[in-house]
Amino acid sequence: MLRPIESVSIDAQVVWRDNRVRAYASLDGNHINGFLLFDVTSIPPGSTISSMHLQCSLEPMFGSPYSDPLVNVYYSPDDNWTRATATPGSLSLGALLAGPTAISTWIPSYDFVLDVGAHDWHSDLLDGRITIGFRNSKIPTVEESYIYFYGADPDPLRPPPQLTISYDGPTATRRPTWGSVKALFR
Repeated sequence: MLRPIESVSIDAQVVWRDNRVRAYASLDGNHINGFLLFDVTSIPPGSTISSMHLQCSLEPMFGSPYSDPLVNVYYSPDDNWTRATATPGSLSLGALLAGPTAISTWIPSYDFVLDVGAHDWHSDLLDGRITIGFRNSKIPTVEESYIYFYGADPDPLRPPPQLTISYDGPTATRRPTWGSVKALFR
């Protein structure tokens, strides 16, 4: 089980550096997307990821979830950021991993089962980082629609998100025998 090392929410104009991961949509088409950065150096490079589950605790502030958000979870190719260095529009959404998931009432936490086949994770295991992004795909009929999850910082009320990754280790490399080395020089 991995906990994020960073979290942030951004749109094209603003960065929210608090401990809230947003999936927000407004009538004017503005989206605030939330991002989580995970350190995956504990998984050996060359491993094959077989499953991923992301459990997020919902923050019960500001009526969250409001106006029936449709939450999509994405892989993000951007993984060289911190909460302090993220800039407006600097993080992008890549492959869709889960969703849309309708969350219309507050529940303590939600478990997203991620589609590991939607992305090739090898480069992420090599650089030791994975970024997961959230977007509310609902087109609101009222002013806005949103959901807030707790971010990377521990909170006394709810734990930070937890990413559980199952994987198969890299295929063991067979060491050459003396006979196979001699055969190379014949």
